[in-house]
Amino acid sequence: MTAGTALIDGVIRAGVWHGIVRATGKDAPALEMRHAGGVLRPLLAEPVPGKVGHWRVEVPLPAEMLEDGVQALVVADGADGQTLQVLTIMAGVPPAEGLLAEVASLRAELEVLKAAVRRLARETRGG
Repeated sequence: MTAGTALIDGVIRAGVWHGIVRATGKDAPALEMRHAGGVLRPLLAEPVPGKVGHWRVEVPLPAEMLEDGVQALVVADGADGQTLQVLTIMAGVPPAEGLLAEVASLRAELEVLKAAVRRLARETRGG
C-alpha cells in the first residue's frame, strides 16, 4: 500500500459503495474497484470537511453485475495494487456452507495477484 494510505470505513448503501480513506498526500488517493477482471468506472473522491488527509470515496455498483450467485469486488490502492477491502455480494439461493463465497473471494485475490505480476513484469522490462 502507498505509505499512509488506509481504508477507514467501507459500506454498500443503495447500490453505492461508500468509503473513507486516509492518505498522507495532498491529492486524492488513486483507488480502484475491481470486478470480474475489470475495473469499475473511476471512483469519486472528495476531501472530508474538517479531516485533513481523509477522503470520501463513492462507487456506484452497476446493476448488470448483480445476478444469481456470488460476486466479489476488490477495493485496491491503484498505485501499488494493495488490497484494501474485499466485498462479497450474494444473490439468489444461498450457497451450501459458504463454498461459493470462498471461491469468489479466491477469484478476487487471484485478480490482485495477476495485477501485481503484470506490474512487476512491466517494471522489470522497463527497468
